[in-house]
Amino acid sequence: MSKRYWQVAAGSKGRKIAESLLALPIHERKPEPEETQEINDSQILEFLIAEGLRPSAADELTNTFRRIRLLADFYYNNCEWDDIREHETRTFLIVPLLLALGWAEQQMKVEYPADGGRVDLACFSRAYNRDGAKCILILESKDFASGLDYAPDQARRYAKAFPSCSVLVVSNGYCYKAYVRDPKTGFSQTPSAYLNLLKPTNRYPLAGTIQLERVNTVWRACGDETKSSSRTSTGGGPNGAPAN
Repeated sequence: MSKRYWQVAAGSKGRKIAESLLALPIHERKPEPEETQEINDSQILEFLIAEGLRPSAADELTNTFRRIRLLADFYYNNCEWDDIREHETRTFLIVPLLLALGWAEQQMKVEYPADGGRVDLACFSRAYNRDGAKCILILESKDFASGLDYAPDQARRYAKAFPSCSVLVVSNGYCYKAYVRDPKTGFSQTPSAYLNLLKPTNRYPLAGTIQLERVNTVWRACGDETKSSSRTSTGGGPNGAPAN
């Protein structure tokens, strides 16, 4: 076959590709996300106190933020991220934050059996027992180097075994994404709340989610399940308020 044949064939193929691209529907250009603004711990605490956090717990939470940031900053700047496995992020960064928010050790089960695997951290409406406690929050922990894009799918699979679960959380120890279950449509596909403890901002930078307003959704999501149990069990939720 001649050189001319291949030139014509290539040109024909190129035209077909161009025509197929031109035939694609035109989508309206979405506006760029608004610029994020950093927020400080005082702003976070003021918001949480307005939503039910005990003022007496504010100092403990502030100190916990500081301790977590010191260790996370050490990992971030002085270690190979692949060396910081999920067991370390869960033990040294995630669980301390949950405890400071008021979850009791008795309410948490580590590597809790679920269909198809084990939930990294299951949080219950009251002190765990096999008969009565309901799992209301599932948290999937990842290693320090991992992104969180695929972790929600894993958590959603586990949540099928726990119809009482209202919130999914995924975290690598310093970034947190939360997904709230809608009674009709299931868990949200985009984060209902987002927090980067090393650099907290007023909104989720990619999707434009307003952070503090959406935190309220997560803070309230588990309340109905824990209001009664928190009066009789240790913990009961963040700092004695309904577990959120």
